[in-house]
Amino acid sequence: FKRDPDPAGKEYWKSELENNRVPLSTFILATTNGAKGKDDQVLKNKTTIGLILASKEDFNETLAKEVMKEVTSDPNSIQKVLSKVEPLIAKDDSVTKESERGSSKDNSTKVTSPEEDEAITTNSSDLEVSIETKSNWGDGLCKDIKITNTGSSPIEWEVTFNSGGDIYNSWSANFISDDTTHRTTITGLDWNKELKSGDTTTVGYCAHKDFASMPEATAPDGIEIDSNLISKWNSGFCREITVKNITDKEIVWSVDIDVEGPIYTLWSANYKQDPETYVLHVEGQNWNKALQANSDTKFGFCVNSTTDEELDNDIEDNTDTTQEQTDNNTQTTTQQDNTDTDQETSDKTTDNTTQNTTDDISSNKDESVTPPDTDVPTTDKTSGFTSKEYEDALKLSYEFYEAQRAVGPFPVVTWRESGPKDDGKDVGADLSKGWYDAGDFVKFNLPMAYSTSILEMGILEFEDAYKKADLYDYATSQVRYTLDYYLNAYNPGSDLNSPADDKVYYQVGDPNADHSFWGPPQDLDMKRPTYTCDASNKCSEVAGEMSAALAGGYLIFKDSDPEYAKKLLDAAEGLYKYATTYEGNNGYTAANGFYSSYSGYNDELAWAASWLYKATGDSKYLSDAESYYSKTNPSGWALTWDNPGNADSVLLYELTGDSKYAQKAEENIDNAIHNQKRTQGGLVFYDGWGSLRYAANEAFVALSYAKLLPDSNSKKKEYIDFAKSQIDYILGDNPRESSYIVGYGVNHPINPHHRAAHDSKEHNIDNPTNNTHILYGALVGGPKSDDDFNYKDDRHDYQANEVACDYNAGYSGALAGLIELSN
Repeated sequence: FKRDPDPAGKEYWKSELENNRVPLSTFILATTNGAKGKDDQVLKNKTTIGLILASKEDFNETLAKEVMKEVTSDPNSIQKVLSKVEPLIAKDDSVTKESERGSSKDNSTKVTSPEEDEAITTNSSDLEVSIETKSNWGDGLCKDIKITNTGSSPIEWEVTFNSGGDIYNSWSANFISDDTTHRTTITGLDWNKELKSGDTTTVGYCAHKDFASMPEATAPDGIEIDSNLISKWNSGFCREITVKNITDKEIVWSVDIDVEGPIYTLWSANYKQDPETYVLHVEGQNWNKALQANSDTKFGFCVNSTTDEELDNDIEDNTDTTQEQTDNNTQTTTQQDNTDTDQETSDKTTDNTTQNTTDDISSNKDESVTPPDTDVPTTDKTSGFTSKEYEDALKLSYEFYEAQRAVGPFPVVTWRESGPKDDGKDVGADLSKGWYDAGDFVKFNLPMAYSTSILEMGILEFEDAYKKADLYDYATSQVRYTLDYYLNAYNPGSDLNSPADDKVYYQVGDPNADHSFWGPPQDLDMKRPTYTCDASNKCSEVAGEMSAALAGGYLIFKDSDPEYAKKLLDAAEGLYKYATTYEGNNGYTAANGFYSSYSGYNDELAWAASWLYKATGDSKYLSDAESYYSKTNPSGWALTWDNPGNADSVLLYELTGDSKYAQKAEENIDNAIHNQKRTQGGLVFYDGWGSLRYAANEAFVALSYAKLLPDSNSKKKEYIDFAKSQIDYILGDNPRESSYIVGYGVNHPINPHHRAAHDSKEHNIDNPTNNTHILYGALVGGPKSDDDFNYKDDRHDYQANEVACDYNAGYSGALAGLIELSN
């Protein structure tokens, strides 16, 4: 290949490969990189070009030339190179640990890894450094860096290395990284910056691997299209598309995209795909089909690609430029647990200071109250549900929340076993509690806190129903479990009067790494990084939602446990002060593509201020609530984890009696009843992802508002009847004559997309055939379109058959409302 093999390099690689000290993928990447650069950029005269692919009998010269030709023509396309030898890499790539000892002569450690093609350098020859890959998936990786002082004197250590991509999370060290070269320098924190003789510290990070740049999308005048690859793996990818109207007129848009395989999920748009050519035709939904002047909208999709090459990304725009003046209601994107999407990067520099754990924040009261009746309630009815049957369903709904607990205890859901107990230790916090989000094991604080606050609203508004069902103690114990978690997820810093050094731990677990694992939580052994917000990396949306949940918790526990309630209120006010002092969401990045913030933070700050006013009576909070609320327009769409505004309309009307909030609440409910698309069976249909969740949420809003109306108001009965129709549909009064609640009713789901309930010992989604355990009380996603029959009880179909904490939140409140309000 126009270069003579270096004999020393040949012997080096031969030895490394034959002794299995370096994975084949590392070898190929290093040598192909060397083809376009100097030897010392790779491994100091130990790179050989060409011999490489002929040094093992698996390769032949023809393939070697083909690979090198690919690199020559497109030096950035390493993914293409690796895909050509993927079967062999899969067979030989058994070495994941990449570590060698540093040289005492040049203070450096050579690292032979795909992501780290430069030496590790240190500020002392007595420092010994090794790097271990803890997880490695299609477009990301997490690594531990172990640093040992082998000398006789203390050392304030500094290590420089190549991270292999954009660092989006780090722990136990200060990380400063060059965005272009990814050359990264790390130093210790206060507690580990100095290593005494013989001491070792381990720090770590997660990064997104670099992708080759993608060609820009093309579009005719009037529309700009931006395409962003958000995740890629060996047999597929996910992509987010931004469609922007750059004119001064409204445009109804449609887009054709030439993709490389069948679509298996698409969100925030309607689509059709040609089964032969795979051409994807996409149009907006009711809420985003008409783009106003100088506005944009986003949708996304995932593909099972037919090849492993990069997406061609030839996008043609078939834009209908007919000017239509339509009622374009504002809506927030409804993406739920999009199992194979990726999150974007966050700021590269962090200082995750330690925090004392707060195990003692909870009282000694038994937090795991068991309902008096532990028999599994059921019904064989598909219509005419009674108050008693709603009570039975409500009991099961809270059993679902027990099943979502991370580490237990599990007094009712006895088949659940504890997941990892050291969550949060990377930032010095005890984040072991909290709910797993859905069928996975990530703790996403935004939807979790939303779910908590909606459950609290239901408990407070319909307390009589909970007591009638003998569920009040059990229900509040489930809420308390997450409140304990939020208390630990907020670090008020050393100055309690200032939020300047506050930290908010807004997520535990890397979604991409987590979703690559299919098995029960007790088998989960991957690194679970904690993601942090502070004064620079802001997350007003998450902090506001956590504040609302804590304030609601204060109202629930202020009489039964005033000491605990005071801690909740103090944390709620601290979080609110942080969120409003440092308004912004630039630090909320790790959930992007899973629970992206589309609505902004004003709705959450209004929600938090409303709850704080209810808890304290302080007029400052009411003034803030009304101010933030005025910046939102929640009534046009359904209540959702991304925008609690429709519930806030009801809460503010309750708190103020102001008719403008009643008007907003009625606009929302009337739109659901009279204008929203419905299935033939009567389900109000907002979106194909978690359709039943939105119907249940609107039922909850309708019942919460109806309770505030006098019996003489005709809308009271109308709203109660509407809510009953939606909940009854969920329980079985639908054309399928099937319940959508696992373990309850006729023909209920048995295979929700849920790793713990499936409990595969082989970590295989197809084995066993049916779930091992019944996930009692879980509401599945439901029909994926306005066709009542567009649903299958299929574990693979997480769009229709996954469950989630936010799915059951409004549904639980609606059940309680029907118990209390229906005749």
